[in-house]
Order: sequence, then C-alpha cells, then structure tokens
Amino acid sequence: MNTKEKVHARANVLTRWLLEAALPLWSINGQDECGGFYDELDLTGKPVTTERRCYVSARQLYVFSKATKLGWASTAEADHAHHFLISRFRKPDGLFARTYKHSSGSVDPDFDIYDQAFVVFALATAAQSPLSVGDAERLAREILFRLRERWAHPMGGFEEGNPRILPLRANPHMHLLEAALEWTTVKGAVVEPWAALADELVQLCVARMIDPSTGALHEFFDGEWRFAPGDMGRIVEPGHQFEWAWLLDRWASWRERPDVAAIARKMCFLAEERGIEGGVAINELWDDLTVKDRGSLLWPQTERIKAWSRIAAEERTAPEQERSLDRVLAAIDGLEVFLKTPIPGLWYKQRDALGHYLAESSPARLLYHIVCAIESLVELNIRLSTAG
Repeated sequence: MNTKEKVHARANVLTRWLLEAALPLWSINGQDECGGFYDELDLTGKPVTTERRCYVSARQLYVFSKATKLGWASTAEADHAHHFLISRFRKPDGLFARTYKHSSGSVDPDFDIYDQAFVVFALATAAQSPLSVGDAERLAREILFRLRERWAHPMGGFEEGNPRILPLRANPHMHLLEAALEWTTVKGAVVEPWAALADELVQLCVARMIDPSTGALHEFFDGEWRFAPGDMGRIVEPGHQFEWAWLLDRWASWRERPDVAAIARKMCFLAEERGIEGGVAINELWDDLTVKDRGSLLWPQTERIKAWSRIAAEERTAPEQERSLDRVLAAIDGLEVFLKTPIPGLWYKQRDALGHYLAESSPARLLYHIVCAIESLVELNIRLSTAG
C-alpha cells in the first residue's frame, strides 16, 4: 500500500468512527430533550449537566449539518441544534448571548466575539446542508453589521468589549476568518461583505499577529495590536499555527496570493518542528520557540491534520508530496490516541506532560474539530484521486 492509499484508508477509518460511533452516541446521549445538546458526556456516555453555551450549540449545528455530506442520513439533529440556537441565545439586538440555563430560562447577556464568530460559521454551514435555513444569511449579516457598528477596531478586526476589554485575542478573529471564508462558498449568498471581512482579517494577521523574526503567530495583544506586555504576549500555540496556516492557505489560494501561502507554509513547518513531542502537538511555546507547556490537547491534533492535508494537496513534486502525506499520517496517529476510550465515539480531552490521558468528560465542543479534520482528509483524497 503506497502513501496515498494509506491516507485514503486512514481517512475511511476515521469517517466510519464518526458515522458509526460518534454521531449515533452524541445524537442520542448528547441531545437534551429539553432543547439543545449537553456540553459534555462522561466516559460512560452519560450527560454532564451544565448550562448551555452558545458556541457549543453553534458547533453542534455545524457538526450535524456537515455530517450529511459525509454520509449521515438524518437532518433532525441539525434542525434541533438550529432551533435551540436561534430560540434561546439570540438577543433583541441581533447578537447572541453566551450561555442559557434550562432551570431558569435565563441567558448571560455578556458579549463575546468568539460566540458571534461561531454562530456566523454555523449558519454558513447550515445554509449549505439539506437543512432549510431560509434566514441564515440575513441573521449572519446582521451579526456582522452589529460587530462593525459597535466593536470595529480602527486598525482592523474587532474590540473584545465596549468599553474596551484587553487583551485583544487572535483566536476569535481566526474563527471570524473561518466563518467569512465559509460564507464565500455558499451558493446564492452575497459574497462581498464576507470577502471584505476575510481580506481585512488576513491583512491584520499578517501585519500584526505574526512575529516577522520567527514567523510565529502570537495570541494576545494590547489595544493597538502590539504583542501584549509580559508573559501573556510571548505565548505561541502550535495548534493555532496549524489552524491559521490552514485558513491563510485557503485565502491565499482563493485570492491568488503566493506570498501569503508562503507565510502559511512557514507557520506549518514551524509548528511541526518546534511543537511536536511524543507524536502529538503540545500546548504552548514561548516566543523564542522554547517549550512552555508539554501537555497536549485533542484539538491541535485535528488542526495538524488540516494544515498538512492542504499542503500535501498542493505540493508540486512527488517527493515533497510524499513527505507531506507522511506528516498527514503522523497527524492522524496523534489524533487517534485521543479517541481510544472505553466507549467508542467519545474522546480524551487532554494528556499531561508525562503522556497520561486524563479521565475527564468528553466535551461536545471538540466534535467540531474532529469533523473538520475528517472533512479535510476527504477533500485531500478527492484532490489526490483527481490528480491521478
């Protein structure tokens, strides 16, 4: 079996795990009959009762909308997620609340740009699925309008609050870029506002978030988009190097910008060279690229899959593609160790610096990362087969 065949086979294994174990479990045990989805299942598959978080509901809408393209036959779960998200979290101003409590019916009205990013993203995904979401674009554009109206930063991107809350974060802007790129692919949608948002966020990232001396993207910033003071401003996360690289490369391909593609590629190689230990992507580096935290979470493993899948599909020579496909396989190895739980369809959230997996509940929010990685592998296989 050659390397391409190995990637194809491993992608099929993950897809079967998703369709035969994870989605059935989370569609039954993870779905709350009172509305929405539980935020966590324990390692026996039982729900953990917590308040409902907006971005988790949005991610589950993405998961079950996207699942229909991967072979999941039901649209009921996506419909359930969509109804709960809109009916419980949407506020009169068109934005979305952070949390909802079934016991009291109350919401936390505080603004978080991270939640808005995931609602916009989920609506774009739902609009492409068999689920009928006629007002998805209107809702998404209203969120974007409110963000620009009240939280636009004069240097690009958005504030974290009004009055200002610091530090500014790269992470929610990354997911806004993901949402904007998703909307540019929605058939029949008006592309211009999403294209403008994507262009703005890429420019902000390249100009302000990346250290030109190392090529590493930082996490936290002051009010003028400079690296935050102290240790906070020195943090570099390998997982986010991979995730930003995946997004920047998508934008660069769409906009025909090889300079940005080169930046994305450098970030991916940097994360692979400095941020992998024991076969998995670790949590954090310092800005000098020395290790800060040797622990590891599940989600960076999925971002490693996504980034190398894009690079592998775009390599120009057979030896370069072979090397990148080997890294795809290594990234799959890194993810699969987190999925080896007593009950198939669950996952370990993290392992410590000694390599011990922590017996914690499985967070629903991580299914979004896993599905996105599987989708990237499916797309890679399509591109490899098309290229012969």
